[in-house]
Formats: sequence, structure tokens, C-alpha cells
Amino acid sequence: AGKPERAKRERTLPQPKPEHAANTMSGFTPGRETWRIKIEKQLDGFCRSANRELQFPPTLTSEERRFVHAHAPKLGLKTKSQGKGAERFLTVWKPQRVVALAEDAPRLDLAKDAAVVLDAHFRAHPPTPEELNDAREGRVADAKPSPEPGTVRSTLRNVKNRHKSRAAVIDYAKTKPECATAPSAMRKARQKLPAWEARSKVVDLVKRHDVVLVAGETGCGKSTQVPQFLFDASACEASIACSQPRRLSAIAVAERVAAERGETCGSTVGYQVRFESSFSAKTRLLFATPGVLLRKLGSDPDLVSYTHFLLDEVHEEDRDTEFLLVALRELVARRREAYDASPDVAPPPLKLVLMSATLGLQKLGDYFGGCPSCSMGG
Repeated sequence: AGKPERAKRERTLPQPKPEHAANTMSGFTPGRETWRIKIEKQLDGFCRSANRELQFPPTLTSEERRFVHAHAPKLGLKTKSQGKGAERFLTVWKPQRVVALAEDAPRLDLAKDAAVVLDAHFRAHPPTPEELNDAREGRVADAKPSPEPGTVRSTLRNVKNRHKSRAAVIDYAKTKPECATAPSAMRKARQKLPAWEARSKVVDLVKRHDVVLVAGETGCGKSTQVPQFLFDASACEASIACSQPRRLSAIAVAERVAAERGETCGSTVGYQVRFESSFSAKTRLLFATPGVLLRKLGSDPDLVSYTHFLLDEVHEEDRDTEFLLVALRELVARRREAYDASPDVAPPPLKLVLMSATLGLQKLGDYFGGCPSCSMGG
């Protein structure tokens, strides 16, 4: 009975690895910090060398392989594992755009406006000595040959999906700012709102200016009527994004506007809030929270799919709305400049309407360069 028990105990003891197992990785030792340092040195030496490719043997452990895949991209290198079992190799190579420089890069002659922009950028974000050294040694990938986001050139280049865009130059003279499809009961209710009397003035101001302030007391109908005034005046060609400060208000306003137009929410009129949405490819009036619209700016910095952008309740000054104001001030100017430079290529100017329940909008008007305002009463 003692012999099987002793054999079982011997099997549970850790067995020593064969001698050749510790040296199968070209000098790498089992200690974690030791092999990490060795891999870092080998990759660093590869970056400094003129070689274009480095291949690790199949004897790498899974942990060592993961480390190479994680560390190499930090040096501007590409990695790929291929093969199976004893034939699984890990290859590291230098992309074509990463070049080891023997000396400083040649001086570039920049246009005057480009030099001014670059000087302002590097004054605001100066490179560290380590970054400069890495760039000289070819360990940092060059920037992609595309314009910097937020420039007129980027706006002109951001038209690869222009044929899918619904943004077009609006002819406000096509029709009166009234909805022809609205039910008669809803039309009568709309005509009793204080905002109804200002419909022609709002459309005229938006036609002549890129930024317009609209002030009106709570209940005057500005949130539901101004988007419809602009949409109907464009012969239903405009594509309008409307910001509401809260998800409940975005949903409620969208459903009310859809009802006034004799539609169901999700067709021409829709909404998009966090965790919930109701819109389609036909939607031209989209009500959303500032956070959702900020994410749209992240994916489409020029908002080429929209002709109008309405910010409601700007007096509340929440964080997302303030970020939108900063981004939209630059975007409105950029789209106007791009359109004036190349009207056949660039998207049309973006029309921005800022709506508030207070008349204290002088500071906001000054921020946008003295834009005109319209009061709707209460």
C-alpha cells in the first residue's frame, strides 16, 4: 500500500524542466523581468538597425508572445503571428512610413498660413525631448497624408460620401413656412401660439445669417415650431438636428412635432437619446440630447449630413451644451469659408439657431460675433 502512495506523491511534485527548455529563446531566461528587458532591448536594437524584419522563434511562451504584440506597436512596429505548434513564428517588421534617419529631416518650405497654424499648435502642445529623439530615430510613425480635422481643407476633403448626404443649399423662397400636411385641428392649435406670428421673421433671419438667436418665454412654442418653420420653408429639403437638454424633453418634443405634422414618430420626425431612439433613413427632423450630438460631431466633424443645427434652452449652460457651442462656432465659420472657396465641392453653410427662454443673450451674441436675434414673446 505504501508504494502506490509514494508514487502518487512523487507525481504531484513539480518536475524540473529539461535543460534545453530554458535556452530555447535565443538567450531569454525564465525570469519575468529578465525576458521583458531582453525583448525590449531586442526590439529597440531592431528599430535602430537597417533591417526591415525581425522574426522570433516558435519557442516563445504565450506570455512572451503577448508582450511582443503589445510593446512593438509603441515603437511604431507591426507584428503578426502565423503557423501552428512548432511552426508558429512571430514576425515584427517596420512599416514603410517608419524610416530610421541618419540625420535631421530636411527642412520643409511651408505656406504662410500653414506655418502660422503649426506654430500655434506646437506652442500649445510642445513636443518633449523624448518625442523629438524618437522621431529622429524613426520610432514614430509619420502622420497619415490627410488634412488635420477642423480645417477648411478637411471640410473640402470630407465629401467621399457626399452622394449619400442630404445636405444641400436651401432655397427658402420655394414655399411659405407652413405645413401643408398638418391636420386642420393641429394647424389651428399652432396658429394660436405666439411663435406663429414670428415664423416669417425667423425664416428670413436664418436665410440671411448663419447664426441666429431666438428668445421666447416658456410655452410660446419655439421648441416645436422653429424646426418646422425652417423645414417647411425649405420645401422639406432641409436636414435639421435639434438639441434638447434632457432625454424626456427630446422624446416629448419629437412626438409632439410628429403629431402636428400628421405623422408617427420615426418617419420624417425622430429622436435619439441614450439607450433609446426612433428614427429612420427618411428622418429630416432629429431631436437629440447634447451628448448624442457631441458623439455625432466625433464621427462626422463637419456634420455634412445637416443643413441646420438648433440648440434649445442654451441658457441652462450644462457641460455638453457648452462643448457644443465651442465646437459649433468653429464649424459654422469653417463650413462658410469652405463653401465660399469651393461651392461646387464643399457642403453648404451650416445654419445655427440658438433658442432660449430668456432675453439676456447679449453675451452669447457677442460670442458668435454679434448675431441677430428674434423675440417671440410669451
